[in-house]
Amino acid sequence: MSSWLPNMIYPDGITKKIQVLFGGYNNNDSAQDGEIRDMTNMSGDLHPILAPRKPRYLVRTITKPNGFLAHDGYYWVDGTGLYSSSSASKRGTLTDGRKTMAVLGLHIVILPDKKYLRTGAKGTYASTAALSAAVTSPSAGDVYAVGASEPYELYTWDGTAWQDIGPEFGSIEAEKTVSGTIQDGTFAGEAAQANTIYSEGAAWANKFKAGDAVTISGCTAHEENNKTIIIREIDGDYLRFYENSFVIGEGGDTETSIKISRTMPDMDFIFENENRLWGCKGDRIYASKLGDIFNWNVFDGLSTDSYAVDVGSAGDFTGACSYLGYPCFFKEESIYKLYGSKPSNFTAMRSASLGIQNGCGASPAIAGEVLFYMARTGIVAYSGGTPVSTAAPFGTVRYTDAVGGSDGTKYYVSMKDTQNKWHLFVFDTRTNLWHREDDAQAIAFGWNGELYMLTSDGKLWLTGNVRAAPSGATQEGAVSSSVEFGDFIEADPNKKGLSKLQIRAELTEGATMKIYLQYDSSGTWVEIKSLSAAKKRSYYIPIVPRRCDHFRIKITGTGEWKLYSLVREVYSGSEV
Repeated sequence: MSSWLPNMIYPDGITKKIQVLFGGYNNNDSAQDGEIRDMTNMSGDLHPILAPRKPRYLVRTITKPNGFLAHDGYYWVDGTGLYSSSSASKRGTLTDGRKTMAVLGLHIVILPDKKYLRTGAKGTYASTAALSAAVTSPSAGDVYAVGASEPYELYTWDGTAWQDIGPEFGSIEAEKTVSGTIQDGTFAGEAAQANTIYSEGAAWANKFKAGDAVTISGCTAHEENNKTIIIREIDGDYLRFYENSFVIGEGGDTETSIKISRTMPDMDFIFENENRLWGCKGDRIYASKLGDIFNWNVFDGLSTDSYAVDVGSAGDFTGACSYLGYPCFFKEESIYKLYGSKPSNFTAMRSASLGIQNGCGASPAIAGEVLFYMARTGIVAYSGGTPVSTAAPFGTVRYTDAVGGSDGTKYYVSMKDTQNKWHLFVFDTRTNLWHREDDAQAIAFGWNGELYMLTSDGKLWLTGNVRAAPSGATQEGAVSSSVEFGDFIEADPNKKGLSKLQIRAELTEGATMKIYLQYDSSGTWVEIKSLSAAKKRSYYIPIVPRRCDHFRIKITGTGEWKLYSLVREVYSGSEV
């Protein structure tokens, strides 16, 4: 994009051309005079003025970054350890590898480990005695973590006493194998037939709760008792279900190895929408029970049930997210949107549109109320209808492994080109312009009042327009920046000469700027001026005339600088 004031032609044939509006990144051979072909650490914040991005803030350095989530503070995985900004202690131990995390209520869910961290604890104490001594006037519902080290146990005040409500960190899945009897029992205080599993010392409540859907296996007396079924009551060593849930012999069935398990499906992508967790893997979509991260197999015919469906189209799901209040699932060549208010009327509607490119499942992010993500054709903008490409400025270069984030207005995406070089690009929805920042390889972004970026070297940055950096964050040094304009041919097929450059720039104290020229794509940049000033002013740069077919201008700088206008005095020569 460029904007010119009217050209001034002097009697000697020299033409003055004035550029006062500077556009964004445009890596195309068809770029017009003065459009920006390449850049480093530039920003559109001051558009149409040309200026570098603002400095980032380093929040912390992580030894082996395996995951990140911004929510009520922020959480990260360092190797096998789960940590949070609110605690100096490790919150849990995971397997070593990249993680996907999502939030439902007070629970953070971590895949593929199928672990959870319950948030909201107001403090940590070594013992219940220490808790009681320190918190002398608790409020009902207050939750505290208790223990000498992780995993901690959570206690809540019920108004009269502290109650153990389970571990702060643990597994979503649960399993217990016992010897016991499937027998008659009770339900709701009344006698009931063939509805109870009894095992001495089982203490079922340590593993399960009423309402859990569990899979029973290992039954040999009547194999039809191996099924998935919902627990209705737990009473010590008695596990109770609806009457006649089982087939038993007279006096009950004694089994030596009954396995009770609560399972969570394997999923590649997971997110929250309308008080459920949604996820997908292969060709199948899943939703948890309403408000319950632990149950994915509850099918009671109620509005709170879990949900699962196979969509039956070619290819596996490549990404998923919540957008405009709908669960959205993507394959490379299709988009599925889930309509409905409860499992009985959930409907997966497919549109044959460009979905998320394989390997770019972390690219979706919402900026300016529009969902951006990496498709096979490049970055697209999706508003609920047909995705619209925003990738024209990237020319013929193709990218993979995209990871996206947003501050609400700008879409940030880190991606790799075919030469295995990483790039961090920013799309500003206010100006519809792309800018390239640097070669940061992001593995995750997150928003919690500020935009966080975790890079592959373990650095956790605050990036963008930082309003309030946390205590201890370190601002990076002077930002090195550059901008390289496309070929100037001056709409003239003849040889031409550049006799003078005039720039109007502002440099803050300590900032520097250098101007270079390259003639006829020679590959050699010639430095023509080096600037350093403490205030806004104009600079005239005389140049020894050199005839050429075309030329390029490059500007490099350190620190804060602004370019307000670029004026060229050019004269036309012959065609040879």
